[in-house]
Amino acid sequence: MKTSFCLYPMPIVDAIDVAKQINLGFERTHIEPSRYCGFLFDHPSPATMLRMLFDGKYWPTKVNDLYLIYVERSPDVSAWIDSCGYEFQAVEIVAILFGSDEDQESFEEVIWPHRAKNEGVEIC
Repeated sequence: MKTSFCLYPMPIVDAIDVAKQINLGFERTHIEPSRYCGFLFDHPSPATMLRMLFDGKYWPTKVNDLYLIYVERSPDVSAWIDSCGYEFQAVEIVAILFGSDEDQESFEEVIWPHRAKNEGVEIC
């Protein structure tokens, strides 16, 4: 049994609720806020700029016209996002260390029940 560390675009309280729902042992599963923050845009321009300026990472979504970019939190990112002139939705990114790959799979089956391999994810 190896441990798995993953990031998820969801609030920490929702992640804890899912972990309780599937009876993940909190002695083996660690859930905490990540060092990343996410921004959901409906226009590619600010998403591209955020990626270029702050080494942002793109998180695929099921909707082609939505762009979820996550970056490390910083005052520079906050200042840029406040002045970018585009509408966005802030998305929490939670970090989870699972006790096993099976625990991770169980968690993902709950949050993404209809996900097929290589398909975009839903924003929780």
